[in-house]
Amino acid sequence: MIRPWIVYLSGPITGEKNAKENFEKATKILQSVATPQRVYVMNPYLRHPPGLSNAEYMRISFAEIDAANDVALLPGWEDSDGCNLELAYANYTGTPSFQMTDRFPDFYKEEKE
Repeated sequence: MIRPWIVYLSGPITGEKNAKENFEKATKILQSVATPQRVYVMNPYLRHPPGLSNAEYMRISFAEIDAANDVALLPGWEDSDGCNLELAYANYTGTPSFQMTDRFPDFYKEEKE
C-alpha cells in the first residue's frame, strides 16, 4: 500500500486578498503532481474555523505540521509572521519544508518574473 504524501500549506492569509485562490492553486498543483502517490493537502484556509485568536490558529497549525510529511511555503510567506512561526516550528521538529515557487517553477512563472 502506498502511503499518502501529507503536505501542510503555509501561506499568508491575514490581509491577503487572494489567499483563497493562492491556497486553491497550491492544492491543485500538489494533487496534479503526486501520482501514483496520493496527496493529502492540509489547507488552513479551508480547515481552520473563523473567529479564533492568532495563538489558537498557531496551535492548530502546529498540530497539523506534526502530522505532515512536508510544509509547502506559498508565495509571500516571507512577509507573514504566521508563516515564519510555522516554518520555525517545522524546522525545530524536523519537518521538511519547500517553497512552491522553487519546487514547481512552471506553475509560478509570473511570481518569479
